[in-house]
Amino acid sequence: MNRVAIVTGASRGIGRATAIRLARDFSAVALVARTQEILIETADAVRAAGMPTRACGEYA
Repeated sequence: MNRVAIVTGASRGIGRATAIRLARDFSAVALVARTQEILIETADAVRAAGMPTRACGEYA
């Protein structure tokens, strides 16, 4: 079964930690935050765990 997690506030703190943790259990993780540059760092960390991501910031 394909499951997708959507994490808001994913660029920092609890949101970032949650996104990285959910990457272990879901087929894909969609990341949403206001600060695109920092969000990309979170997306890279999730991808490093081998999971596909979609990073959605204000300008993405």
